[in-house]
Amino acid sequence: MASAIYALINMVVSNMDYNRFTSKADLYDKFRPKYSEEFIDYIYKYLGISDNTIVADIGAGTGILSEEFLKRGSSVICVEPNKKMLEQAKYKLQQFKKVAFINATAENTSIINSSVNIVTVGQAFHWFDKKAFLKECRRILIENGFVVLAWNISDSNDSINKEIANTNYMYCKKYNGYSSRDKEDDTEYLAFFTNNKMEINIFENSLLLDKEGFVGRCLSRSYAPNSNDEEYQYYVDSLLKIFDIYSENKKIKIKNNTKCIIGKVKQW
Repeated sequence: MASAIYALINMVVSNMDYNRFTSKADLYDKFRPKYSEEFIDYIYKYLGISDNTIVADIGAGTGILSEEFLKRGSSVICVEPNKKMLEQAKYKLQQFKKVAFINATAENTSIINSSVNIVTVGQAFHWFDKKAFLKECRRILIENGFVVLAWNISDSNDSINKEIANTNYMYCKKYNGYSSRDKEDDTEYLAFFTNNKMEINIFENSLLLDKEGFVGRCLSRSYAPNSNDEEYQYYVDSLLKIFDIYSENKKIKIKNNTKCIIGKVKQW
């Protein structure tokens, strides 16, 4: 059985151009939070995930969610369109044998038909073309396969997160405030799942960060200024002020949750 799984994984791997890591990929991998252990335990039990399960982690980034499945012995196909992010994932996950890497989009993964048990999406669903991704999920999932959408989301009512949001408005040109997934508006996901049915759960996943971790997490955001932007130093200085005000014993606690949505994709 194991050899068959490895063969199946190898069949879906496409050629990949290995590039050097970018500072953004490194920031993302180093400072983005892991997912709640309670969340991982829950989906393993709820979906009956085993060593024989094949997971397609779409929009895998640097492999933060993929690693959680690999550590538990499941097989994972990491699909990521950004070559530099995927290179970071490949480097980080090199000790695992039951993993494959595909440089492709969520809408055209190149995974073979009806070959995966579960599709996961961590912190990326909002970037996808939803209709095209739905079609792709139908194609690559086995019958009665599941889709798991997951996010680490900030508590928008927390005073520290409000301070961070205000700083983002001042210095991050692409920042538009908390998204619908942070505000727990789930109506946009209903059309994706069979009979508009989906299982929604939220798991506490607060973060205790030192100064480097706090600033790095903020800088890893897609809307954060880069080091060569004129707003960069002002942004960092403002973040450091927030840390100095709210930290205790050189640590700051950020209220954060892992949110997941599980369901079967809507059929034709």
